[in-house]
Amino acid sequence: MKYGLLKEINITSKFQGLLLTPTGKQMCSKLDVQLIKDKGICVIDCSWAKFSELKINLTHVETRSCK
Repeated sequence: MKYGLLKEINITSKFQGLLLTPTGKQMCSKLDVQLIKDKGICVIDCSWAKFSELKINLTHVETRSCK
């Protein structure tokens, strides 16, 4: 945020980029570079322990783990 590289979006906003989650089946890799350049990358600012409590529809979102 400090350098203008991030922007805050509402949790109900449509996002077509890559979402980092604790439940992602794959790790983020070099293969994701073009998707990130084109559509962006998103991180939800919350405790990973509380992630499952969020009501997020992940059916149309590319997810990756960052573990």
